[in-house]
Amino acid sequence: MCGVIGLVYSADRDDLGATGGVLLRALQYRGYDSTGAATQSSTSEEVDLRKSVGAPSEIVPGLGIDQMSGQVFCGQVRWATFGAVDDLNAQPHEVRCHIHLYGAHNGNVTNTDAMQSWLRSEGHTLKSDNDGEVVVHTVEHFFAEALKEDGADRARALRIAASRACAKLEGSFASVTVDPVSRAVVVIKRGSSLYVGIGEDEKGSFALASSDLGAVLTQTRTLLPLNAGEMVQLGAEAQHVYAVEAPDAPLERATVESELRIEDTALQEPFRSFMEQEIHAQPQTLRDLRAAFDDDVEYAGLANQLCDRIAQAVGRGGQVHVVCCGTSFHAAGAGALFFSELAKLPITPSLPGEVRARHAALFKPEDLFIAVSQSGETKDLIDVVDAARAAGVGVAAIVNNVRSTLGQEKADLVLPLRCGPEIAVPATKSFVAQLGVFYELAHRLGKRRGLDVPAKPDLAALVERTLADTSERLEEAADLLHLTPSIHILATRMLPIAKEGALKVREVVLNHTEGFEGSEFKHGPNTILGTNTVFGAAQVQSLLDAIAESGSDPRRGLSEHFGALYADYPLVYVTGPADRDVDLTISQLHTHKIRGAQTFVIAEESARLREAAERAPMGAEGYRAVYVPLPETGDTLQAVFSATVALQVLALKMSVKKRAYLEGLGVRGHGVDPDAPKNVSKSITVD
Repeated sequence: MCGVIGLVYSADRDDLGATGGVLLRALQYRGYDSTGAATQSSTSEEVDLRKSVGAPSEIVPGLGIDQMSGQVFCGQVRWATFGAVDDLNAQPHEVRCHIHLYGAHNGNVTNTDAMQSWLRSEGHTLKSDNDGEVVVHTVEHFFAEALKEDGADRARALRIAASRACAKLEGSFASVTVDPVSRAVVVIKRGSSLYVGIGEDEKGSFALASSDLGAVLTQTRTLLPLNAGEMVQLGAEAQHVYAVEAPDAPLERATVESELRIEDTALQEPFRSFMEQEIHAQPQTLRDLRAAFDDDVEYAGLANQLCDRIAQAVGRGGQVHVVCCGTSFHAAGAGALFFSELAKLPITPSLPGEVRARHAALFKPEDLFIAVSQSGETKDLIDVVDAARAAGVGVAAIVNNVRSTLGQEKADLVLPLRCGPEIAVPATKSFVAQLGVFYELAHRLGKRRGLDVPAKPDLAALVERTLADTSERLEEAADLLHLTPSIHILATRMLPIAKEGALKVREVVLNHTEGFEGSEFKHGPNTILGTNTVFGAAQVQSLLDAIAESGSDPRRGLSEHFGALYADYPLVYVTGPADRDVDLTISQLHTHKIRGAQTFVIAEESARLREAAERAPMGAEGYRAVYVPLPETGDTLQAVFSATVALQVLALKMSVKKRAYLEGLGVRGHGVDPDAPKNVSKSITVD
């Protein structure tokens, strides 16, 4: 996890910290447990190190990082894995056991415990539990050794040290280490994302390494491609690429120009969050995808190749493994529905852990492995890709970041999502892009197989209508739901969409939310209906009001006024328009509302379903129901898209309302944020 930055200018600059602050803020989506920066001028070996617990948006101005000057900047944002969230475990780390060195890392050193013991036995003093400090100390150890062997060339010694450290360290990481004497900088890419850019402005030349492409693009569009297992001697005027295991043999590497622009990552009016902006970008995302499939010869060629490989795998008796994590896994689940309905072909969506548990021992060359990822850097996915390749299975990838590890190094066929950068941690437009790709592939395969598939609908227009037509009723639903401590979203034939909607609410509202197949809810989860002990802020306030009104002894208030804590449990139903699906949803709705449930329905208009939802059970005076009508299509596959967008908007509205409520109470550190909720990150580069 985390994000790391290395920046070198040709001369000292007063705006070093200002630029570094921009870069750190660009990495905030990757980690915001702590933030730090180390700077150094061209005339001194002293290092100005500032770091603390908190997000870049808070720490950069709070510690004056944006006011720092100098020639070299090393920065890091942290998503904690090894070591508590405190100042000691924050990065960068400055070490002086055998020689002076500083640096930071992004990723996961899996043999940290063993390395800590080894370093202590070699005379190193570790001040934290952080694996980043282990990386810096290990490079320091071998740097001191290399200088004793050949002290004349400190830059070469640092490369040798980095190479030897990588041989000792286990795991997937990227790192930046700096020699304060020579200001030599070495950046390593060992499995985790790392991008290198070079540029020049009116004050001179510079080179930049960052875990995020968008951060690099804030300064330059000229990139120096870097593969896993390589390192760069990073200088403002010259940059040299080496294989980690060959630190004396520079590699030829030409620069490339990025097609993305920094404007693609900026928040535009009138949107108040990147999540809101990206939700409203989804119609254009779908239009661009349609154009790519229909009009772009190169892209259509890639799509045809992937269709060929899917058909061949099934024809050979192989299995099509679609492997992905989180939101991408939910998209693959919907993709399985598209493939079943349109192409009459099976695909098997799996999480990487499920692959290791249930499929890896059964891999055969006839199979096809399709890895789906937004970032292309998720480590547990890359690990099972490696296992598939080792078993002789062909690997295709559907990714948004084609310059990622997955896009550049692991797949023999890559189909881009082409949805542009996504800044908010909760995936929205990338999820809809994945849905669009699966729909287009399934539709194309269905036609090629001679099946009677319908004409492709205008999904972009459908999403636009959904955004326009559902806003008012979703606002009403958000008013009722944003303080509820727990929710279940029940789906009929659309389980992946219920799971994705639940994930969005958990991420940005921090309310416990589960997505279930509707018919499964009665098999145990329905015990939460009626009197329970799941209470939220609104229920606690009701209890306090009841105690105050009655004058009860607060120590006996809970037992005397327990009923004040009770509220009907919210159930959100999501269904397509098919009669059988509507009938099943009506049956579930009647079963649950008489046991103490609020009812929220997201579906195309149905008089029968609306009546079942809105009619209160006898004696239930406080019963509440909200019906959110989706644009009418009569097609479950299209309803996948409209229901997805409605649930995204619902989660966003709930997040905004809950954040305002908590801030109105003066609560700090609550973590409710539509762009950067606590504990999660866009690219998971640890196991």
